Amino acid sequence: MNHLGATRGVKLRTSVFLAVCRQRHPAPTCNVLGRPAAEDRKVRYYAGPVWKAARGHCIHAAGDIYFHGKRHLETRPGASHCR
Repeated sequence: MNHLGATRGVKLRTSVFLAVCRQRHPAPTCNVLGRPAAEDRKVRYYAGPVWKAARGHCIHAAGDIYFHGKRHLETRPGASHCR
């Protein structure tokens, strides 16, 4: 999760989340398989990377930045990026 624009270089709470899904094809939901990888801390430029082995499965990825008291979320809905 990268800081861009007004957030670049500003130390802010930033997190990334990556889960392997049971699904093997894109789906609107992700049934999590195992324990997700995550990082949540104050950073100036980026959080991550986080890594999970997911061959043959889809993933669910999300990240957020807390800026001016608001949570700004970026997510890939459900199960995606299937291999």
